Amino acid sequence: MLQIVEDAGPRLLGAAAILLVAAVPLTILTLLVRGHWSPVSDLDLRTEAHVHRAVLAHPALRVTAVAATTLGDALVRYAVALAGVVWLLRGRHWRRAAYVVTVCPDRRTARHTAQAAGAQNPSGAA
Repeated sequence: MLQIVEDAGPRLLGAAAILLVAAVPLTILTLLVRGHWSPVSDLDLRTEAHVHRAVLAHPALRVTAVAATTLGDALVRYAVALAGVVWLLRGRHWRRAAYVVTVCPDRRTARHTAQAAGAQNPSGAA
């Protein structure tokens, strides 16, 4: 392990520095928005409303947004996962295929899909 770090040397240090420079401010902003700190939260809401209006005003942006939303749909994710499992099984990567099968049917996804479809959440929480 130490040999890998020594071989990477400046590249590894540079990559770590870039990651740190990007991650720290993003984490701080995420916590501030999540904590509803009014200056950041208000900026977030204004930006969201502005982008929403811009997307509605431009048909090409609207089509792109709908396509991106569809790509996040559970059915699309399951189809991609199934294709990946078939590919892994054909390559005789049994453990990796089992991992994908185990991780893909996420309970949170099923719950959110059911809530979006109007089903009652059994726990009663929103």
